[in-house]
Amino acid sequence: MVTDIAELYSTYKLTKDDRQELSSQFSNKSLVDQIATYSLEENWPDAVNSLNERLKVRATMLKYHFYKVGTFGNKTVVAVPASKNRHMPSGFVPAGAMYMILKNNVVIPKPVK
Repeated sequence: MVTDIAELYSTYKLTKDDRQELSSQFSNKSLVDQIATYSLEENWPDAVNSLNERLKVRATMLKYHFYKVGTFGNKTVVAVPASKNRHMPSGFVPAGAMYMILKNNVVIPKPVK
């Protein structure tokens, strides 16, 4: 669960150290390249692919279903899979892979019911 979408890094470029730290967490080494590409706002759906758009829809963005993928430094990578986000309004559903990089402290496990 993401508690504050304002703590989003929408144009973050992964450093060599970031890539190494993430790569050590995955068996699929190409996942780091996917994260580097699809965590940039330019590759996100129209409703969220610019800061001006996101400022208008922060509450809606918190309705995404997020899945923690990995961490590096003080940042957490979450996936926003299209298949799990079909409930979102038009313009919010990713066409393909979508990742977001957020500060660690705003990504918390969803309470078990």
